[in-house]
Amino acid sequence: SEAHAKERVAPNKFNVNGERKAEQQVDVHSDGLREFRTMLAEDFESWWIRECQQASLTSAGTVPSSPSKEASTAAPTVTNAGLGRVILEARLSCKDEAGNDVVLEQRLIQVHLFQREKDAARCFLEVHNELAPRLVRRYQQPLSRWLQSKVQAAPPDIAFNKHIVCGDLEEIVRCYGSGV
Repeated sequence: SEAHAKERVAPNKFNVNGERKAEQQVDVHSDGLREFRTMLAEDFESWWIRECQQASLTSAGTVPSSPSKEASTAAPTVTNAGLGRVILEARLSCKDEAGNDVVLEQRLIQVHLFQREKDAARCFLEVHNELAPRLVRRYQQPLSRWLQSKVQAAPPDIAFNKHIVCGDLEEIVRCYGSGV
């Protein structure tokens, strides 16, 4: 009676299963909001770690104040000084369907002893290659998983010598998926 009248007045508020569309939208919205908050927290965490590392290096006086040829060659070792030695070095490509190597400006990624694979992947994609945020989102998680699997599969002499591997970003995305 009264409920049927309300249902007839607002027929678009229900879907074919009789569930309220508003409830479905809230569920979808809350899932999207949860994912957004998780991504924001990860972004903040990575940013915070980078800033703390940079601040500790700067406060220790290890970063040269004037840019020079010596400073530019020493910069990679200075910025990674607090991360320890290189344990994994990967040479990456990014081939499209036609087999052309595209996207990457810098092809070498190094994982240091005190560095998380996730941070190494983000730094490689964002800082060294300056990829668009959508590409960083596409490649970061699969690349992190791939790096982690390579570190775990490395021979025991990784304690003394860096382990060198090669890979293709598109193949890595296919094999290690986004998992999103």
